[in-house]
Amino acid sequence: MEFGEGLFTPSYGSSVFLLRRSSNVSYVLRTVSRGVEPRAEDRPGGGEGPQGRPGAAGGGSQDEGVKLIDVPTSDTGYLESHAMGLLTFGLNVTLDGCIDHTQAIADDDLHDYWTQLMDQSGAMLFGRNTYELMEGAWPAVARDEKAPRAMREWAQKLEAKAKYVVSGSRSDFPWQNTIKVEGDLREAISALKAKTERGVLVGAPKLAAALEELGLIDEYRIVVHPIISGRGPTLFHGLSSARHLELLSTQRFKSGVQALHFRRKAG
Repeated sequence: MEFGEGLFTPSYGSSVFLLRRSSNVSYVLRTVSRGVEPRAEDRPGGGEGPQGRPGAAGGGSQDEGVKLIDVPTSDTGYLESHAMGLLTFGLNVTLDGCIDHTQAIADDDLHDYWTQLMDQSGAMLFGRNTYELMEGAWPAVARDEKAPRAMREWAQKLEAKAKYVVSGSRSDFPWQNTIKVEGDLREAISALKAKTERGVLVGAPKLAAALEELGLIDEYRIVVHPIISGRGPTLFHGLSSARHLELLSTQRFKSGVQALHFRRKAG
């Protein structure tokens, strides 16, 4: 787990998570590497941590692969439902909600931001339309030695990244490291999350709307540009009900662009 400014970002490896209420208002999060048999006191309903103190960081021996961390009660539901890679939706949007990719301030700060998010993720996920926009533009930039540094770095890393595509009309995907998502959407994306420890970044608006209806999106990276476009398309058009999110952080670029990081509220 990585903690910062009172918020946490789960970095899930191949672990299972055992949660047990401690004597105060916290929970004890115990991560046990797969294949390691937990001690009796590590099982739900077992004894206290080392030296009889829940979540103690030292002062006693621990089995290899076992770590004890106190987690605020308000975060435990989130942890329990995310013992797999997170699915994060990310997109640029204008002040009036337009998500047309041409309506954005595409400077180095923006490209560096998305490159960093892609680096942190284990895979990218696209619908066919968004994938074909990417496929038609970025391979040439990756090979162009005269391309701006930030654009070329994004393009090269996108080529190297695993790219999953949902499409009902196309089966041939020659762009390197591209895999077609097969079968039922809920089952396929749930399986993709489960096997991708570092999480999946999805940047396709129509596909994201379908995934949101299925309750599969965990976090949101919405980059708001100081532009009023006066037209669509708009974000998450046609959702059956409102979604309430929790703001985790904000980041402001020199251009006035604001990058907002949200996660879905439990319940």
